[in-house]
Amino acid sequence: MSTWVKALEKYISTKGEEVIPPGWQTRNEIAKLFGRTPSTTSRIIAEMMKEGKAETKKFKGVVCAGEKNQKKLVKGGPRQKYLRKTPYFRLIPPTTKPPASKSYKQSSK
Repeated sequence: MSTWVKALEKYISTKGEEVIPPGWQTRNEIAKLFGRTPSTTSRIIAEMMKEGKAETKKFKGVVCAGEKNQKKLVKGGPRQKYLRKTPYFRLIPPTTKPPASKSYKQSSK
């Protein structure tokens, strides 16, 4: 493969790639930690998001088509890389309410 082809493929596959901040994880990463299937994990994450305990954001990252777990190969070959927006999730830390102010005085009337 010529150096031009390699350079062009690398440029196309990484152009616009975003850095994932710490604390954000994919559904599959969370499922692996949780020890459940990705579909069960998705359902639970969706419930947590409705309750305001988790949030989601999509980040653009490199995906490799035809990974070893895929049975069918994607058009373009087994190692074609491309950019794709993937949803990531993180927990929203619980807010702690400040102690009630004691400066409020009640009238004794």
